[in-house]
Amino acid sequence: MTFDGPQGRSFAGYGFWDGGRTFKVRAAFPTQGIWRWQTVCSDHNDDGLHNRSGAVAVVPYEGANPLYRHGLLKVSDNHRYLAHADGTPFLWIGDTPWAAFVAATQEEWENYLDNRRNNKFTVVQVHCGNGFLKLAKDRNGNPPFLGSKWPMWRARRSNRRAQFI
Repeated sequence: MTFDGPQGRSFAGYGFWDGGRTFKVRAAFPTQGIWRWQTVCSDHNDDGLHNRSGAVAVVPYEGANPLYRHGLLKVSDNHRYLAHADGTPFLWIGDTPWAAFVAATQEEWENYLDNRRNNKFTVVQVHCGNGFLKLAKDRNGNPPFLGSKWPMWRARRSNRRAQFI
């Protein structure tokens, strides 16, 4: 999927299958304004997915989450630290529960995130790719992937996990 926006900016991203006939896309737009999108599907005969297009209006964020309020991360202008798009410094304090999406129960995951949030962690790094997780199974015997390729991720399960981040 491609996105074209203000000042000639563009970027590409992926959609994912969410069960049945539902596909979803997530994107972090770098600037406000009208962004036009267009899909590309490996099956060019799939009229439901291939060559679809539309537009989205990106407006200023009005909430309290600093990750959204200050914008995307970048290297600071002096190249010494990470900063948000508006220049606000970002201190990367993180943890790496690489296999949490597979190994932890939903309750364990939520408790883990509550603990990290209470301890002022700013980053949690997990592995969602088709690397070492492809052969792993959760405690109920469910693999994280429905096939051998990463786009076939069990999206509904990971969405429940991701919504707490």
